[in-house]
Amino acid sequence: MHQTRLNYAACKMKLGDYPTVISQCTEVLSNDPQCIKALFRRGQAYLRIGRDLELAERDYKALRSILEKEPDVYREDGPEWAELRREEKALETKWRVYREKEKKMFGKMFG
Repeated sequence: MHQTRLNYAACKMKLGDYPTVISQCTEVLSNDPQCIKALFRRGQAYLRIGRDLELAERDYKALRSILEKEPDVYREDGPEWAELRREEKALETKWRVYREKEKKMFGKMFG
């Protein structure tokens, strides 16, 4: 069932159904909190939605922690690290845009 939910989440990710991706991955993580695919996909879904950046960041930090604990399994030059770095870069870009919007909004309110 675990793999079925992950595959379903992957299909829904391609279709842009991010709430379903989040719910399916959350279900997997409730049974296996160390599942790197579920953490990665749920983080991606939060990032794509764009309003839950802190939740995406939390999932990516948890994923990074898992990868760091097993350097023999997840090599620094491996695909897991490459994907995580790419997503972290996208997250940082979204945070930057969010902060700029917030800065402009508060500047107009108090300026």
